[in-house]
Amino acid sequence: MKENLSDTLVSRNNSSVQFIMNAYYSRNLAFTGREDVFLDISKTLQLDSPELPDGLRSIALFGLSGIGKTEIAIEFAYRYKTHYSHVIWVYAGTEGEMRSDFVRIAGDMNMDQSGGSERKALELAMRRWLNTTSDRWLLVFDNVQQRSDILPYWPQSSTGNVIITSEKALYEGLTTLQLRINPFTPEEGSSFILNQMHLENSSKRQAKKLSNELCGHPLAISEVVERAVASHTRLPDLLKRFQTRRWRVERWSDNSNVSWKTYKLIPNTGWEAALESLPQDSKELLYILAFLNPHRVSQEFLRNAPGVLPTREDMSEDFSLTMQIADLSRGNFVERNIATSNSVNLRMQRALRRALLRKLDKEPAERQKYFHKAYLLVRASFPHRDMTSRSLQNDAIWRENIPQVISLQSSFERSDPPIAYNMEFAELLADAGSFLWGQQLSQVARSVLELGEKIALKVLNDDDPSPTLAAIENYLGLIEAHGSVDQRKKGAERLKVVVKLRENILRSLPPGTATIEQQVDVGRAWNDLAYFYADFEEFEEADGWMTKSLDLYKSLGDENTLRFRFSLQYIDMTVVRFGQGRLDEALALANQACFLYRSELGWKNLETMRFESQWGYLLIGAGKLDEALRKFQEVLLVQSELLKLENPGVLNTNYWIGTVYYYLNQLDEAVKYLRTAVQHGTNSGFSETDLARAQYRLGIVLYAQGCREEAISIEKEVISSVSSEDRPETGDHDKWMAFLDKRVYIQNGRSTGPFRGIRTGPF
Repeated sequence: MKENLSDTLVSRNNSSVQFIMNAYYSRNLAFTGREDVFLDISKTLQLDSPELPDGLRSIALFGLSGIGKTEIAIEFAYRYKTHYSHVIWVYAGTEGEMRSDFVRIAGDMNMDQSGGSERKALELAMRRWLNTTSDRWLLVFDNVQQRSDILPYWPQSSTGNVIITSEKALYEGLTTLQLRINPFTPEEGSSFILNQMHLENSSKRQAKKLSNELCGHPLAISEVVERAVASHTRLPDLLKRFQTRRWRVERWSDNSNVSWKTYKLIPNTGWEAALESLPQDSKELLYILAFLNPHRVSQEFLRNAPGVLPTREDMSEDFSLTMQIADLSRGNFVERNIATSNSVNLRMQRALRRALLRKLDKEPAERQKYFHKAYLLVRASFPHRDMTSRSLQNDAIWRENIPQVISLQSSFERSDPPIAYNMEFAELLADAGSFLWGQQLSQVARSVLELGEKIALKVLNDDDPSPTLAAIENYLGLIEAHGSVDQRKKGAERLKVVVKLRENILRSLPPGTATIEQQVDVGRAWNDLAYFYADFEEFEEADGWMTKSLDLYKSLGDENTLRFRFSLQYIDMTVVRFGQGRLDEALALANQACFLYRSELGWKNLETMRFESQWGYLLIGAGKLDEALRKFQEVLLVQSELLKLENPGVLNTNYWIGTVYYYLNQLDEAVKYLRTAVQHGTNSGFSETDLARAQYRLGIVLYAQGCREEAISIEKEVISSVSSEDRPETGDHDKWMAFLDKRVYIQNGRSTGPFRGIRTGPF
């Protein structure tokens, strides 16, 4: 039984308590036990203190899936609501879902002062409120997967409390306390069973035995008891079934570090019996949902692919879906959350999802059928990425549906025996990897693209002209471009393969049948390969490939019809012109490229900021340091709205602002920005080469300030990070700076060697 969620509740000081949480997080009035846990939480958060704590108090509840962490957090929020002005619930299963919740919360709290729809502005407003309000609030991060995911959102205020729920104990040093949530004690388990089955204490002995049979696991007990109540099964009969059959112990956790057997499945008695009692079409929908994001599948998403989902005889698809969802909801297979007046989201227990996928592993043909249907649903909602033009229209759609692609990926990778390889799925992964790379989420993009590559190489013959494989190799090469020198060399070789693939695709087509997109893809491959040559400072070779690419685009259109392609071509050519010493041409190209790109995608766009940064590097080379500084400060302002501080693009901009301040001899400001790049770059996606350059630059500035001890320490650390055979045989700071500068990918800017330009002053 659930308590209806109310918007406001009365607090101890008669002000309102605002609950900001999704509807399925309403209170469970049948909650039982865990009194020792609540005592530990309240003591840790110092709720009995009349004064506010002198620092942020927080606790991480960790333990196996289904052990009751979320239910405990919900019950705590309601039980201790009078201590808080706001209870704020953030689902942290993925970074995208966490950011969406922050945006939703800011909207619920009327923080949109501009009337606009900038998601990042709302997110930042929410985070500022947590850090500045004098109210006492409770913030819950539910289902955190990695400690690093929540660090950018971690409040600095001492007026609130934070609760984390997670399967992993990763929060030592971050939270005040980490608390393992254990299974029910026999007393707690029996009380829960008696309460749920409306039985008297005379049945307590049998209830304890049933709890023990289920290892005291709250979710297992809840599932079994709910099925028993629904089927009018008596407790003695239920217990007898457990004691007279051989039950197979299954783990409902894929974590190899967990030794405790999490769950006893109950074939033909518990959830499997309930599954078999479902109508066939509802059962099929459940299996399809098992491959999708367990936290959020919208009903609209399920309607986007007509003909994919099963339908009932003499019913429309829409009405059939409504009936199927009702069946799954009544059977407690899914929970429905009314997101808006026109939208319903479905949520499935992660433990149940894993059990369904393991069950399907035993029926590969059936599993293949349901995986394909799940793929068709995702593909219908995830548009193909067209590289001839770019608009913001699909960005929100891609962002909304990326969690579904990631769920398909994880389902595919964990399947045993493996799900059959399919080029259609590889194409979806290529599109998703392209989007993730554009969002500067390179690590996630790499994992998605590498699976697509694995599938393509298994399916294709060596001489098959595959646009999908070409796209995958292209973006893997671009990701490698941001790595070490050796990785960049590998990326260059990969781009040479891409050029051959793209050219072979064109040759395989009948004359005159190639689309503009197919021809543009060849030009893209030429240009991307040219950029690698520019990175290796082979400017004449790069110039040849880029000129070839630009000539192709001119044969297909102009700056109006192919504005996106021309803008990219121009900005990349600035690097070559700069390296050739043709600085005025480079500045003119940068000006035109930025104008075209802003016309295409506006100002507040990550790629626009890359263009502006490229322009800033040219301004440094031209000796226009004040103008360059303003440019980088504008870039950082936009990046800070769109990205986390630990993002490599943000850190690189901090590096350049610090570097320009050094060139201007404003050493204190230089140290501030360089320290930001170094400190946050250590445990982020900042490459080793970028980090070493930033560290060495910081050391040079510290030398200039007279801070020799720290400078020497940093210098030694940087030198030790370079292999002995690669190190310059010199102690000269300028030569070392030039060496480290050249090791950084050219897209992140250089200011030495051919990229010093006409600027005078220090390296």
